[in-house]
Amino acid sequence: MNKPVIGLVAHYRSIEQNYAQMDKYVFALRNHGADCLMIPTGKEIDNIPKIVALLDGIVIPGGADVDPAFYRSERSIYCGMSNLTNDRYELELIKEAYRQRKPILGICRGLQLINVAFGGTLYQDIPSEIETEAEHNVSPDDKEKYHTVKVEKNTRLHTLLNADSLKTNSSHHQCVKQLAKDFRISARCTDGIVEGIEHKEANIVGVQWHPERMADEKEQSSLFENFVQSCM
Repeated sequence: MNKPVIGLVAHYRSIEQNYAQMDKYVFALRNHGADCLMIPTGKEIDNIPKIVALLDGIVIPGGADVDPAFYRSERSIYCGMSNLTNDRYELELIKEAYRQRKPILGICRGLQLINVAFGGTLYQDIPSEIETEAEHNVSPDDKEKYHTVKVEKNTRLHTLLNADSLKTNSSHHQCVKQLAKDFRISARCTDGIVEGIEHKEANIVGVQWHPERMADEKEQSSLFENFVQSCM
C-alpha cells in the first residue's frame, strides 16, 4: 500500500536565513505511515497549484500571529510580529488545497489561518479582549495540560480524536472571533474560547492546541492516525 504524501509548511526565518519546522510534526505523521514533503513558504505563489497536486493532504502548523490586514482589522498593540510573506503563501495554499479537495489539518496558527482564509476573523489578544480564568498562552512543558477541551459529537474532529473531552496543552494568545462561513465549531475550552473548527463539507479541520507535542498519548495519536488515513 502506498504511503500518503502529506505536505508540511516550513516557515522562512530571516535571522537564521533558513526554512524550518519542528520535528515533532514530522514524527507524528511518519509514525502513522505518512511520508512528509516540506513546503517552503515564499513570494512565488504561482507554483502552489503544482505543489498541492503532488500531495494527498496538508498540515498547516503553529507559528507567528496572522497579520490583521488579512482579516480586515486594525492591528492591536498586543498583536505580535507577523510575516506577510508566510501569511500570504499559507492562505493561498489553504485555498488551493480546498479547490483540489485535499484534506487539511491546521494546528494552532494553522486553525487561525484556515478561519481567515475562508473569511473569518480573530481576537488579536485573549487577555485584553476576553475575560477568562483559563490559561491559554502558556506551555513551557510540551505535555503540561492547562485546560479541558470539550469536543462536539457528530463532528469530524470527534471522529478523529474518538473523545468527548480531553485535557490539552495551550500556547496561543489569539483565537477565533467571527467564524468563517461554511464552518462549524467542533470544540471549545470550558471558558467558551474556540478550540476546534471544521468545514461543513470538505475535509478541513483545525485545532487550537499542539497535539504534535503529545503525540504519544491516545487521543492525540488518534488525531494524526485518522488524519493520515483520511488522506489515503
